[in-house]
Amino acid sequence: MYEAPVRPAAPMVVKIAAGVVAALAVVNLFRIGVQVPLTLADDKWSSGAKSAFLVLNVIAALFSIFMLVLAQALWRGRMWAWVTLIVLVSLAIPVGAIFLLPQLIAGEFPWVGLAIVVPSLGLLLALTVPPSARRYILRKPAQPVAY
Repeated sequence: MYEAPVRPAAPMVVKIAAGVVAALAVVNLFRIGVQVPLTLADDKWSSGAKSAFLVLNVIAALFSIFMLVLAQALWRGRMWAWVTLIVLVSLAIPVGAIFLLPQLIAGEFPWVGLAIVVPSLGLLLALTVPPSARRYILRKPAQPVAY
């Protein structure tokens, strides 16, 4: 009789990392859903500026949907999602640092930069440091059962 190989359960750190990725994506989709109608209703913007704003937010929405797919794939232990997330959060840290600088120079509290750097750094550490996360992602795929 054929028995399907049992896939190991995701470690808690992988579940938390996938949840954080999904939460960031949902928050960004919510931001887009609130901010775009308000900005488009404002008469202070030219039609060209509104068009550029809309295009950039469509790209951000597509990226957020991709992040939801990455979160689900990470939960299932897909290596491509793990590698993609490591690359994306590694690139987000310097971007967040760039957002930190103008606010720090102006003497303001760097909300935007910290909102990018802190989750990115936390995700990077959660994806790379715990041995259980690496073992789960880097495990060998189950071999088919011979008849």
